Amino acid sequence: MDQFKQISDDSDSDGDDNYDDYDDLDDDDDADFRSFHENFKQRSEASSTSTTQRAPRQREGRERLFSSSETSRNPPNAQESSNSSNRRRRGEDAYQDQEAAPERAPVSKGMSRFFVTCHPGLEEVVAKELSSKEIRAQHVEIGASGVSFVGTLETAYNANIWLRSGTRVLCELASGDLDPLESGFDSVYDFVKHCVPWQEVLINAELTFSIEARVWSNSQISSTKLACTRAKDAICDYISDACGGIRPRDPRDFRGNKVKADVPLFMTLYKDRATLYRDTSGDSLHRRGYRANLSVHRAALNEAAAAGLLHIAGWPEALDEWRSQREEDDDISPPVFIDPMCGSGTMVVEAALMAMNVAPGLVRYKNGGYAFQNWPDFNEDVFLDCIDNAEKKRIAEEEFHQFSDQKNKVTCLGNDIHPGSVSLAQRSALAAGVPHVVKVYQSSVDEWVVPPSLLESKRRSICTNPPWGKRISLDSRMSDVNRNGSGSSNRDSSYGGENGYNNEDQDNDEERWGGGDGGGDDYNEILPGDVNSTEAGDAWRKLGIFLKREMPNQSAFVLSGDPSISREIYMRASRKHVLGIGGVDTRLLRYDILPPKPKKADF
Repeated sequence: MDQFKQISDDSDSDGDDNYDDYDDLDDDDDADFRSFHENFKQRSEASSTSTTQRAPRQREGRERLFSSSETSRNPPNAQESSNSSNRRRRGEDAYQDQEAAPERAPVSKGMSRFFVTCHPGLEEVVAKELSSKEIRAQHVEIGASGVSFVGTLETAYNANIWLRSGTRVLCELASGDLDPLESGFDSVYDFVKHCVPWQEVLINAELTFSIEARVWSNSQISSTKLACTRAKDAICDYISDACGGIRPRDPRDFRGNKVKADVPLFMTLYKDRATLYRDTSGDSLHRRGYRANLSVHRAALNEAAAAGLLHIAGWPEALDEWRSQREEDDDISPPVFIDPMCGSGTMVVEAALMAMNVAPGLVRYKNGGYAFQNWPDFNEDVFLDCIDNAEKKRIAEEEFHQFSDQKNKVTCLGNDIHPGSVSLAQRSALAAGVPHVVKVYQSSVDEWVVPPSLLESKRRSICTNPPWGKRISLDSRMSDVNRNGSGSSNRDSSYGGENGYNNEDQDNDEERWGGGDGGGDDYNEILPGDVNSTEAGDAWRKLGIFLKREMPNQSAFVLSGDPSISREIYMRASRKHVLGIGGVDTRLLRYDILPPKPKKADF
């Protein structure tokens, strides 16, 4: 594996409302990463133990800081003896668990391997986003609760700027087999200490770091807390040896409170293979920035999950089709997005950002930025070029709407019965810069009548998240990936089973990524959101009345986490998309709404 590969600018359902096959999604603590990286069964060469002198900081990014040559921790002629020793030490079962896999092809010069985490069930959506013309990632492969890809510095920046449904972009530093001749924690220490030149990563201890780990199916290690401790010891000892006794600073402010680290790290120990990443995003990408200092509804989806639902509902495709047709016909009606039970407006605002071609990173860029902006290999010129390109796309769409007739402008409609939610949705749209696209009404859903002038478009996207008696965990308004981390593309094998996480010591792990991706400092107040099953059932019945009356011959996508509640809509779902959101096993149900039955003639 590379010695810290450096990026540079070289560049169906049966139709029943019952859920027949719920997967085992556990509602765990607020860890951001429960499963995400490439197939750990694959064997690849690990990093060299050599270190190099720190290179000067290069804002232009023209000089590579680290070598990208493929080297091996275990020489090929030692592989057989290593495996046989492993067999003697751990028994026949452990030996059989060492499944051979083809080596990964080395990446080209100037490229690195990345992994994007996401909610379980949104992997295909994220893969499509990565393959888009805005990001242009290479070798995109779907894994469990995430997608891997290969790219350059520019690719990584664009992924952070343009991804709507992903939650974090991780850059792989090193990957290799743990030494079977050492004890478990000693092998972790040895791997981490020698896998990369840490004095270059941390600029001779000028930068702070944090580390989070996940361990599962490992023959010797079960405690993630101890694995993190040994990894921290390895990095600190390396820096001390290389920098004359200087040790990295703890990421705390002058009051002693923990703060975000400059270089957040993440390590996985799957079976007897270790992989180490840098988190380029820092905060989860769902934190767009437009909800800073605003309240949030208790049952609100996080922004990444909402964007994923919109993709499944076909909203981006409707926009793309309209944009291609409007070049030939200026009078073609734009699509309309409708959320009849919008709550605090997450789905409506995300739909509006898509309609105005606003990259989510443009809002975030002005409200906090990214972890990679603190790193020695950060190329400010390339990053600003990426921001400028995204801004040009936004301006082009804004100018079209500015000089178009009202009938040719996209509209995103929302409705909610609670005045506080309506106010929050309007304020969120204003903060996101799309108030002219969003219209939010206050009404009971069964009484809401959509203005006929807004329904002239034949292309309507209807997607909503009504109450269903369970609250999406506030601590899980985050990347919300599931518990296993094999990069297998077979989602059915990714839940539970032998690949499930061992969460021993998780609750007391101080190295956990602070807070969930959805609560915390971004939200000052939590609006009420609890409903009982009776109220939830009544809401679904009213939603069914609205859809049958206002949206005949259309398809509606409705999120549900409780099949007993969803039956109250009295319609048969034509499709069910499995999703894991907020620690809850959910289904995005598609309802194809029939036209009203003709009235019988009176005789």
